[in-house]
Amino acid sequence: PEGSKRPVYPVRDGYPRIVSASRGGEYAPRKNQVETEPLGFIPQVSHTYAYWDQDYGLMNEHQLAVAESTCGARTVAKPLGQDGGQALLDIGELSKIAMERCKTARCAIHLMGSLGVEHGFYAEAIREDSGEALILADALDELWVFHILPTPDGSSAVWAAQRVRDDHAVVIANDFVIQEMDLNDTDTFLFSDNMVDIAVAQGWYNSTTEETFNFFATFGFEKKKYDPVMGLYSGRRMWRVFSLIN
Repeated sequence: PEGSKRPVYPVRDGYPRIVSASRGGEYAPRKNQVETEPLGFIPQVSHTYAYWDQDYGLMNEHQLAVAESTCGARTVAKPLGQDGGQALLDIGELSKIAMERCKTARCAIHLMGSLGVEHGFYAEAIREDSGEALILADALDELWVFHILPTPDGSSAVWAAQRVRDDHAVVIANDFVIQEMDLNDTDTFLFSDNMVDIAVAQGWYNSTTEETFNFFATFGFEKKKYDPVMGLYSGRRMWRVFSLIN
């Protein structure tokens, strides 16, 4: 009905992830289970699509599909109600909202990005795991990589996406993989309006001395140092997949 609200639930590992009949029959309370308390609400749409989910959205009735990889980031945020946290959405809920409302990868990217910016994004509470990545595929034969992390104040989000060319392959192994971006090529790259401004304000990017904007070098995190070449933890797993493809 018009004016409905969609509940947004907190991250919870294991069973039950969520207890709420509003999410579907499989999530309805069993025996003595207590309904999960929402973190908050966003406006609902008039019609939603059917989809499969686990911790994340997997695929919907229009063949929009996602795969997930947690990534390191320079920023950390906490959810609403937790030690002054200001963020409403994690990647699990964002991916499920995308499954509910989108038919294409581009739609999902714009939707998840705009909701993250408006309502705040959070992931794990340590920088090694405080960013997120999705690979999105759709029935139009487009494949995209989507990255998102909290803003430095923890109240919003920064995001970027890159289309994977038809003759390319992509591997994500717990590190951002979008590197040099052509900010004028909107057919290949999408990003939040605040991306460059935040990078400049934090001193992570200097438009006068750096010819290109490198997302990983700007927002990525390595355990020992910030390193655009990546560390062994992620790099050798990516190398092995590429070596097999080669």
